[in-house]
Amino acid sequence: MKKILKRISISLIMIWLIGVVYRIFFAKASGGAFVQQARYTQFDALIDGSLIVGIVLLIISAFFKKPGKSVSDGKKTDVKKDNVQELLQTLKDPNKRWESIIALGDKGDKRAIEPLKSFTRHIDPQIRGAAVIALGKIGGSQVVDTLIEVLNKEEGIVIRQFALDGLGDIGDGRAVTAIKQALTDENTSIRKHAQESLRKIKG
Repeated sequence: MKKILKRISISLIMIWLIGVVYRIFFAKASGGAFVQQARYTQFDALIDGSLIVGIVLLIISAFFKKPGKSVSDGKKTDVKKDNVQELLQTLKDPNKRWESIIALGDKGDKRAIEPLKSFTRHIDPQIRGAAVIALGKIGGSQVVDTLIEVLNKEEGIVIRQFALDGLGDIGDGRAVTAIKQALTDENTSIRKHAQESLRKIKG
C-alpha cells in the first residue's frame, strides 16, 4: 500500500509540474495575456488539485510501516523442525541458525553433536548459549568434555550456568572435578548451579 500511494502521489505531482510548464509556455505564446487576465479555469483547478492530492497521499504513505518479521530475541525464523538432516543444513544459514540449534537439541539426535560443538565457540553469545543448551539436552558421554571446556573457558556467566545444568542432567562422573571447582567461583549464581549439578550427579 505504501508503494502504491507513493507512486500515485509522484504521478500527480508530475502532472502538476507538466501543467505548470504548459501554462508558462501558453502564457508566452499568448503574449502574457493569459497571466494578465488572471483567469482561473477548470484546467488550472485540475492541475493545482493534483499537486494537493499528491502531497496529501505522500504524507499519508509516510505513516505506513513496512511489515516486520516475527522474531524472538531477533532469532526466530521459519524452520522446519521435523527433519534432523534439514536442520543440520540450516545451521549454515545465519538467519535460521539459532532456531535450528534449539530444534536439534529438542530432537535429541546424536548426529547433531559434532556440528553443535563448533558453535560453543561462536562469536555470538546467543549462538554459544543455544549450542550449550542443545548439547545438554542431547546428552551422552560425547558432550561431557565440551561442556567442561565451556564451564572452564567461557566468560559469559549465563552460558556457564547452561554448561553446569547440562553436566548435572547428564550425570557423568568425569564432570565432578570441574563442577567442584565451580563451587568456589566468585559468582554466586555459578556456585548455586554447581551445587545443584553435584546433587544431581551424586543422586
